[in-house]
Amino acid sequence: MAANTKYRTAKSIANKIARDYKELQFDVFDVVEWCAEAEKKIGQFEAFAQKKADLKVENKKAELPCDVYRILSVYRGRCKTKFHNDGCYLNFPHDNFTAQLEYLAFPTDPDGYPIIKKGHEDACYWYCLTKLLFPDYVAGKIDHTRWEYIQIEWNKQWTKAKANYRDLSRNDMDEIAMCVANIIPHIKIFKDITY
Repeated sequence: MAANTKYRTAKSIANKIARDYKELQFDVFDVVEWCAEAEKKIGQFEAFAQKKADLKVENKKAELPCDVYRILSVYRGRCKTKFHNDGCYLNFPHDNFTAQLEYLAFPTDPDGYPIIKKGHEDACYWYCLTKLLFPDYVAGKIDHTRWEYIQIEWNKQWTKAKANYRDLSRNDMDEIAMCVANIIPHIKIFKDITY
């Protein structure tokens, strides 16, 4: 398989922070969320992929894939079926069948984490550092000069990444960023993992 040269994962940002700041303890899921926030602030989102998935319906509900942005249609056999979307699940009036889902998907890595466009890594890195180190700054553990340096780097990298801005409305950016921030990866990792 060819190397991915267009995207990076939020995990790669977490790994870089862990390498650079070995004394910091943080939750990888926080970094994933902060990277989504940074992408929202940059305001650039890549095109969505159109996907299909088979959903096993049990007890009149089926779990949605973690990368769903918008549901296009849901079929039972060759006929469209009624459903109610409650966020993580689709609820159906029928039970015990396989539904075919057509949807627009966020780009994610194989573990279900949202991906970061190449060129945005430094902005995400510095944004995550501002989030990680702000409590230390407030507590007086980081002096004002160092904190100002972190803020300047974040702003510089944000401006650089934003230079490639795509034409999306503020409502589109807010809706997309909310969905990216709420992606729940389908992986088996304990919530309290720290680096």
